[in-house]
Amino acid sequence: MSALENNLRLLRDTCRDVREKLGAHEQAAALGPVVSLLDDMLVQQGVLPALAQARDAALNTSGAAGADLSYWQGYQSAVAAQSVALESGAPAERIDTAALQTYLATLPGEAGVRVVAARVVSRGFSKKTVLVSLQGNRTLPAEIALRIDQPFNYLGTTVSDEFPWLRQLAAHGARIAQPFALEGSGRVLGQKFLVSAKVNGGAVGGNYVSPPRNPALVADIAHALAGIHRVRLEGLRGLQPAGPHIMREVDAYYRDWQALGAVSPALEAGFAWVRRNLAAAHGPEAIIHNDYNFNNMMIEGDRLLAVVDWEFAHIGTPAADLGYFYYSAENTASFDYFLDQYRQAGGTVPAQATLDFYIFWGQLRLAVMGFQAVAGLNGGNFKDIRFAASLGHLRSGMMRVCGKLMELPG
Repeated sequence: MSALENNLRLLRDTCRDVREKLGAHEQAAALGPVVSLLDDMLVQQGVLPALAQARDAALNTSGAAGADLSYWQGYQSAVAAQSVALESGAPAERIDTAALQTYLATLPGEAGVRVVAARVVSRGFSKKTVLVSLQGNRTLPAEIALRIDQPFNYLGTTVSDEFPWLRQLAAHGARIAQPFALEGSGRVLGQKFLVSAKVNGGAVGGNYVSPPRNPALVADIAHALAGIHRVRLEGLRGLQPAGPHIMREVDAYYRDWQALGAVSPALEAGFAWVRRNLAAAHGPEAIIHNDYNFNNMMIEGDRLLAVVDWEFAHIGTPAADLGYFYYSAENTASFDYFLDQYRQAGGTVPAQATLDFYIFWGQLRLAVMGFQAVAGLNGGNFKDIRFAASLGHLRSGMMRVCGKLMELPG
């Protein structure tokens, strides 16, 4: 089945759900991603061939990065601004509350627990989040959160891998949602899930969308990160192979990129730069979140209440998290301010070459994931129209990669 057929079917099903299941406000919220996907399909049918020819011609004069940057800038201007996927625009999803209650009753002290409500509040590319209200609870709080593996996950991550890191982080006072249990069989709700405390607040942005300028919030985010990087590593080293994580990570992402069969001179040039500069990637060890951004932060006002979504956690070097937050820090205060606050909170700021490496590597990783997400969309693996936002994510990610390639030395 072609990408065009898959996307037309997705649009048809979404329009039917909008008409049959949603009220007027929710209908308006759902239509933004629909228009986004239609725009993108029209661009592919009419504008992209001309842009591809322009890129090929530019390769003779400006090199891969300059040509790809022109290409993606043209793509960016060819479509309307991508609508942020709004949770209210999704049809309701049922959770098997009876099965969940039976499972929770097996936890220590919870024989009499009852599930009175459960609702899906977030559907990520690899996990979804469900908020659950309880009665008769003894050791669990009255409101808990479930983080559930998605059936299709091109990242290859699972909540089973997150749980040991969460226990260690919680034991040392890191700002996370308190973890309680892991259901690792997948038989209760159809996929594995972990149980944690519900945290107030919410996400205020993402990798490509930042909130308004807020230095106080950036300072608190820096202080929270310094606390994470101070957590002890005892008992965690056996969770990953020996040797520097970054070496395995670069190889893994390049394999993922090659497996897609896609073409991008800029991504190839980016991987070549990363391999030439791996000597700058090493530093002191710490627990690394590896997706430290607004989309994985529960925020209330100027305060970061909890860092969530630890699927990429590993023992690495703090520069990985610092560099990953570069664009968000620049848009919301400044990267220098963020680093200064991290230093004041007890963190050690890495050398500039190490920061430069991880600023670029973080964006290159995101670009590969963007290509994977679009491949999943076109392959019919996502059943929710909001995943059409991956098209906009890919364009934004490629513009960052191309722009940085033309700035970086070596």
